[in-house]
Amino acid sequence: MRTHDIMEKKLNDYYSDKYNLDVYNEPTREVPAKKPSSRGNTQTRHAAKTRGKTRHAAARYAQKPPVAEKKDGRVAPKRVAKDNNAYRAKKKPMTKSKKTLVAVIAALCALGVIAAGVFFGTGLFREFKKSQPFKYSQGVYVAGIDIGGLSEDEALTKLKENSMAAVQNLKLSVNANGVKKTYKKDDFEYKFDYKTPLAAAKIYSLKEQGIYEEPTDASGNTTATEATATELPEYELRYSVKSDSIERNVRKLALKVNKKSVNAKVSKFTPFSYDRFTYKEGKDGYRLVRSKLEKQIAKFIKSGKASGKINAEVETLAPDITVEDLKNNIVGLSTATSYSYNTENGNTNMRLALEACNGSVIEPGDTWSFNDCTGDTNLEKNGYKKATVISNQKLEQGVGGGICQASTTIFRAALFANMAIVERHNHFWASSYAAPGEDATIDYPNLDLRLRNITDYQMFMECAMEGQTLTVNIYGYQDPSYDNIKVYTENYDVVKGENYKTTTYRVLYLNHEIVNEETICHSTYSLTDGYSVKDPDSGSYRVTVYGETFSEAEPETEPETYADEEETISEEETSVYDDSADYSDDSAEYSDEGYESADDYSGDEYSEYEYEEPEAYGVDLPEEYIE
Repeated sequence: MRTHDIMEKKLNDYYSDKYNLDVYNEPTREVPAKKPSSRGNTQTRHAAKTRGKTRHAAARYAQKPPVAEKKDGRVAPKRVAKDNNAYRAKKKPMTKSKKTLVAVIAALCALGVIAAGVFFGTGLFREFKKSQPFKYSQGVYVAGIDIGGLSEDEALTKLKENSMAAVQNLKLSVNANGVKKTYKKDDFEYKFDYKTPLAAAKIYSLKEQGIYEEPTDASGNTTATEATATELPEYELRYSVKSDSIERNVRKLALKVNKKSVNAKVSKFTPFSYDRFTYKEGKDGYRLVRSKLEKQIAKFIKSGKASGKINAEVETLAPDITVEDLKNNIVGLSTATSYSYNTENGNTNMRLALEACNGSVIEPGDTWSFNDCTGDTNLEKNGYKKATVISNQKLEQGVGGGICQASTTIFRAALFANMAIVERHNHFWASSYAAPGEDATIDYPNLDLRLRNITDYQMFMECAMEGQTLTVNIYGYQDPSYDNIKVYTENYDVVKGENYKTTTYRVLYLNHEIVNEETICHSTYSLTDGYSVKDPDSGSYRVTVYGETFSEAEPETEPETYADEEETISEEETSVYDDSADYSDDSAEYSDEGYESADDYSGDEYSEYEYEEPEAYGVDLPEEYIE
C-alpha cells in the first residue's frame, strides 16, 4: 500500500476508535472515482487538511463515511446518501477513575452548599458584616437631612453644617418700658443633641442590614437603649438655646433701657443773698430685671412657638437725693478770713481773684482749680496789676502780685470744709497772713491750688473782699460721721540760717472724740534774708458760716459748749487765725533787722509778706491726695 493510503487508514481507525463510532451496514452508493488531477490525490489533500485540527474539527471529520477498499488494494471513499440516522455515536463506558473524580466533585459541591448555609445562617456572616466600615442605610433622614450611605463621622459633620435648618423660625417681641426689640432665631446660639438621633438611625440601619444585636448586661439580659429605632427612618434633631447667648442679648437691651436716677440739685447759686439756692427736682431711673427676662426668653424658645410677646419687668429707681434733702443738708461748712496790708495794686489783684472764684459750684467728685477760675494772672489785659512778687528767690515787681493771699484764704476754708487737697504749694518764705503750713502760693500755670469734693452733694464757694478783709465761705453737706474739725501745724528740722520744715494736720471730731486724723501737707520755708522761724498753729477749730465755733480746749479735756446764737461773737473768736497778733510778732522780728514796724511800711515795700515762691521750692502733697 502506498504511504498515503496507510496514513489515511490509520487516521480512519484513530478517529473511529477515539469517538467510538460504528458503521452500520446501510446500503451504500458507489461513487465513481474521479480522474486523477494534476493537483494530487483527493485523499491525500483531505488528510493534509485534517492534520493539526482541533478536537471538534477532528470529530466532524470522524463522522464522514468510512472508506471502502478496492480489489487492487487501494482504498477509496464511499459516499452514502444523506441520512441523519445513518451514524449514531455510541457512549463509551466511564472508567473507574472518572467515576471517582465525579464523586469527589459532587461531594465538594455538597460541602460548599452546607458551608454557605452555616455561614449565612449563623453569626459568622454578621461578624463579617460588622467588621466592614459602618454606613447608614439608604433613605435614612435626621431632621430632613439625608444621611444615607454616610459613615458616622460624615453624618455628624453634615448635621452640624445644616443643623440650623432644624431650628424653628421665631419672632419674639420684647417691650421693656417702651424700648422694643424683636428677636429672631439667628439672634441666638443653640446646643444640638446629635447623639440620640444618630444612635437611633444606626440601630435602624443595623436591623435593616441584618446585623443588629440587642445589647445585654453581664448576666446576658437585654438592656434598654436610649436610642430606639422607629418604624420609619425619620429622626428628630432636638436642640436648646444657649444661656450665654440669651444673656448677651438681654445685656444689650439693658444698655438701652437702664438709666441712672438723677439727683435733685441746686440749679442756681446766688452768693451772699438770702435765697442763695434755686433747686431742681431729680428724675427717676430705670433698671431692666435681666434675670427674669432671660428665663422668659428661654421658656418661650423651649415651647416651640413661632411667635410671641413679652413685657419685660423694669424697676424704677428713685433719686438718692431729693429737694427736701438738699434743703435739710446743705449748710455753711466753714468760713475763713484774712486781713490785707498789701498795696493798692496788690489788693486789686486779690479782689479780682476772689471775684473770679466767687460762685464756684463743685459737683460731687469734681476737682476745683484756682487757675481755672482766674485764668492767666500774669496778663495785665485780664485786669491784674504789678505788685511785689517772689521770683527766683528775690523780691521783684510782677503782674498779679498779691493773689496768693486770696488762694491762701480759700485753702484754709477748704481745710475746715473737709475737702481733699489735691495740689497745694507753700511760699519760699513763710507768709505773714497765715501760719506756716497753711499758706498756698500760685504761679500760673505752674503752681495751682486744686481741691476735690468728696461728698455726694454739691459744694458752693462764696468769695469777697470788703475793704482790706478777704472772706471765703464754703457750703455743702455735713457728713454725720463728724461734727467739728481742728487744724494744727508742727515745725521741725530747723537749720539756722537755712530753712525749717512744717507739717500740717487735720483732725475730725464727733461728740468731742477724735474720729480721724490725717496729714495734709509738708512745707519747707527759707530762713535767708533775715527771716526767722514763725510759730506754728497750735490748733484752730472750724468756724461755720453762721459764726459758730468749737471750743479752743484740747481734746483731752471736756470742751466748752457752743456760743448761743443770740450771743455776739467777737472778731477774735470768729477768726480762724489771729492775724493781728502774728503780724505784731513779725513786725518785732523784722525790727531787729532795722525795720521799725509793719505799720510803717507803705507802697510796694510791704508786699514782702505775700511774695510768691519759685517752683523749685514748692512742696507737693502726699501721694494719697494727688489724683
